[in-house]
Amino acid sequence: PSIHRAATPPPPSPGRVIGRTYWDYQANYSQGYQVGRNAGEGIVHFCWMTQIRLDQWDDDRYVAYTAYRISDDSLLQGFGGDFVGLGVLARAGYPNLAIGQGNTAHVALHQREDVPLPYSPWYLSFPIVGSAIHTEEEMTTPGGCPEYLWPKIAVQRKTTDTDYVHFIAHDNVNDCPLNQLYYWRYDGWSWQGPALIDTVGRIGDAIAADPDSPKVAIVTHSL
Repeated sequence: PSIHRAATPPPPSPGRVIGRTYWDYQANYSQGYQVGRNAGEGIVHFCWMTQIRLDQWDDDRYVAYTAYRISDDSLLQGFGGDFVGLGVLARAGYPNLAIGQGNTAHVALHQREDVPLPYSPWYLSFPIVGSAIHTEEEMTTPGGCPEYLWPKIAVQRKTTDTDYVHFIAHDNVNDCPLNQLYYWRYDGWSWQGPALIDTVGRIGDAIAADPDSPKVAIVTHSL
């Protein structure tokens, strides 16, 4: 018998490198969509966990955001994207996004303001493709548990006025015996919430916005 090996490895799949990450900076079951686009508008949005210093992975975590324009094969924030977060020690992470009208990227993530402080969910928006952060807001949390993590976001794209934003996050089961899932929303004028949605032993969740109304669907299951 003989073993036949290819002289060269197979070619890579079509694509483009947009930045860098680290092996544990990818995702877990709690993370939502990291890629989004509006049909027919030729822009693809990305967010992901990244790092600045390759030798400091344990304390140097950021979220990066960029937009890719198909027509001229360009990254509007450049290679590696824009670093999003309050700073190195904030350890921003586990982002996901939803795309609204006018190619607005709505981003959910969690981070902390300083080392002694707990993680909390944050909302960001990028209203013009290639622009800096327009909105950066920490969600009001209910207390009771130290941290509220792994937010997810969904958007109803209104034909007029601003997008209707839906936002969920839950506490850390390592700190509390039960996971409590909370919901916030932005109606174009102000944020409402948090509202308690469910309490189970452990939570896996998903959220989707109705494109034709301010309603939202939230699905949870106990793991």
